[in-house]
Amino acid sequence: MKYNVQYTIQNAVVVVDFRTRIDIYKILETFDDVEYEPTTFPGLIWKIDGPRCLLFSSGKAVIAGIKTNRVEDIKKLIEEKVVRRLREIGINVPDNFSFEIQNLVANADLGKPIDLNKVYAQKDKLVKKFNLKSISYDPESFPGMRIALGPDVGVTCLVFSSGKVVIAGAKTEECIERALEKLIDVLKEAGAL
Repeated sequence: MKYNVQYTIQNAVVVVDFRTRIDIYKILETFDDVEYEPTTFPGLIWKIDGPRCLLFSSGKAVIAGIKTNRVEDIKKLIEEKVVRRLREIGINVPDNFSFEIQNLVANADLGKPIDLNKVYAQKDKLVKKFNLKSISYDPESFPGMRIALGPDVGVTCLVFSSGKVVIAGAKTEECIERALEKLIDVLKEAGAL
């Protein structure tokens, strides 16, 4: 990465294919941390020590609330929190289950205060120069500035005057890093950082 900025992944949402049918009722009989109302929703809701898993009998699942510092830890977390428990009750999940990241939300600290008014005063110029989708800021309703970074990065950043940033919509760590680089370039161009 061009700039030395550390970030932490606060939430990952992943779609998992366990490549086997899941006996929802076996899970219901065994674990207390589950909810299942098939008349209102076809999936089992499993609150797994942090993340929340929506599990379907087809073997597909959506897991949200994963906190990690590295994307490569996600598979290990799925194995530890879900696959191990399924195998313990006799559901044979193959080792080659797959998952796809749908959304990563990360936090970063740019280490300096940011003059958001200075950025907003130049929003039209910055949007054009950096091919941004938009910049919006209304401090009376929300203290952060929303910068949609455009199609080349495809994420949205919430930027706070403290220098704290929330990056949402990424699918890879590389995308988070590209977003931070572009965001810092925008802020420097505005003279706000």
